[in-house]
Amino acid sequence: MTAQFPSLSMPLMLTPPRRRLLGFAAVFLALSLLLAWWAGSLLRQSGMEDIEGRGRQRLGLYLSSFRNHLEKYEYLPGVLAQDRDVRALLRHPDDPQLIQNVNARLQRLNAAARTSVLYVMSLDGTTRAASNWSEPTSFVGQNYSFRPYFQNALAHGRGRFFAIGATTGQPAFFFAEAVEDGGEPIGTVVVRLDIEPLQREWEQAGESVLLVDEFGVVFLSSRPAWRFTALRPLDAAARKTLEDTRKYTGLDLRPLPLHGAGHWNGASLVALAGRDYLRQDQPLPGYHWQMIYLSDTAPAANQGRQAVFATLAICALLALTFLFLRQYRLRQQAREAMAATLRRARDELELRVAERTADLQKQIIERERAESILREAQDELVQAGKLAALGQMSAAIAHEINQPLTAISTYAAASKVHVSRGDLASVTGNLSMIEDLTRRMAEISRHLKVFARKSVADRKPVLLRTVLRRAIMLLDSRLRLESVDVRIDVPETATVAADDIRIEQVLINLLRNACDAMVDGPVRRLDIAATEQDGGWALRIADTGIGISPEHMPHLFDPFFTTKQKAEGLGLGLAISHGIVRDFGGTLVADNAPQGGAVFTLWLPAPSPDAATGDRE
Repeated sequence: MTAQFPSLSMPLMLTPPRRRLLGFAAVFLALSLLLAWWAGSLLRQSGMEDIEGRGRQRLGLYLSSFRNHLEKYEYLPGVLAQDRDVRALLRHPDDPQLIQNVNARLQRLNAAARTSVLYVMSLDGTTRAASNWSEPTSFVGQNYSFRPYFQNALAHGRGRFFAIGATTGQPAFFFAEAVEDGGEPIGTVVVRLDIEPLQREWEQAGESVLLVDEFGVVFLSSRPAWRFTALRPLDAAARKTLEDTRKYTGLDLRPLPLHGAGHWNGASLVALAGRDYLRQDQPLPGYHWQMIYLSDTAPAANQGRQAVFATLAICALLALTFLFLRQYRLRQQAREAMAATLRRARDELELRVAERTADLQKQIIERERAESILREAQDELVQAGKLAALGQMSAAIAHEINQPLTAISTYAAASKVHVSRGDLASVTGNLSMIEDLTRRMAEISRHLKVFARKSVADRKPVLLRTVLRRAIMLLDSRLRLESVDVRIDVPETATVAADDIRIEQVLINLLRNACDAMVDGPVRRLDIAATEQDGGWALRIADTGIGISPEHMPHLFDPFFTTKQKAEGLGLGLAISHGIVRDFGGTLVADNAPQGGAVFTLWLPAPSPDAATGDRE
């Protein structure tokens, strides 16, 4: 005979309550995703507005600073053009005495004004005198008639130009002024201004700013790699003009890989070197130049992602709270059903006893029926116990996940402030902490599962001082706010066999409880010390709080036991900590210090000598 088995492809039968629960879960999930998307979009929009406003302000400051830098020297050619010796030299360009006098005067004035070079040119473009007359790269005797600043000065009285020096090979600004005699030009006076100091100032600012000429060539930038690149392809006419004026002699003017990535609020979004920027432009009046400021949009995108993660975390917490309350209600219903069943069984048993003398067979049948009912009641009791355990797990998750969520909210709020200040380094550090806290939330769920199932925890060498430092870092804002004096005496070599995330969780619970105990005390001090003991390390945490009452001491590590208000805790922190330490083969004991306050001593075994340290700073 062939055995018949039920088909594995039979559809899973769902009861109406389960179908309603699944429908509610689907709707809640959809609403959570929609809310997270909305919050992320809203905060990204806010971040982009902050970036746009700051970029507009910074662009104005850079433009004003640059104009002020140039205007400090624009007057100088006009003053030299009125100099009597300069005018005399241009009338008699070969007079040795005049050449010597003007050279010396230009040298003194150049040192006082802190310019690069001052020089005088005759009508044919030949330099007759220069402040660098005694240097190997002297301009004296050089002909610069091909330069637009010389041509514009003779034609319009004044010329301004930026170019790579034909003699020095260094980039510089040139200001030229015509020297006239009887209304006719007889030569020009030129001021050469080195731009390297300005370039260094821009580099030190650490921002992304470019100055572009009329041909689209970047000739000044806070990023050295972007200098002397072209924002757009140069046509033949532009290249010929640049060659004739020798503006960028010896440079290939490679294209800058700046690609359009859309628009935002009237400004352009561009991509460069794998990053997205908000581009803001402003012309430089009188120069046909354009100043461009690029703002990195990554902070706004990160702000949006943080909002999505925070919203989803809050929704998850609400869902867990709902499940906990639902399991609590089911447990109450199971208890009521069990009590009703027991009452019914008792009544039936009493009836069977009264009828025993009348019919023995009937009494046996009724007794068997009563025993069957009792077995059903016992099965319901086992099921109720399982539901209670599930409720405890849900409560533990809701309790332990609140701490990282609070830290994430704090770092997110701090990041907004740092972004408004332009402190990108602090923002990056906060984002790293948020990422670490997110991982820690997942670890907390795993820790609670291990605690509930009493599973064996992974062990590896852990540096106590490193884990303690990380725990104190998470509580740093509260410690500073409550003026808690933390004194640490933990050797760098103190190493135990445990899991760093779990031990950090235990330390955070102990430190938070100590802060709660000292909140109303006149003296708030935490003494933390570690000593070698019995083949391991004992970490002693002593506070100056109110201590532990004798009647509370036996129940201190019981689940759901707490001396706090119900809104402040569920009484699971010490119970979970005790279970974690026990899983690693350690002990966690509590006592009162003679001078007052509570003392918690955490002992953990040392790792084996051949184990590699798994925890690093």
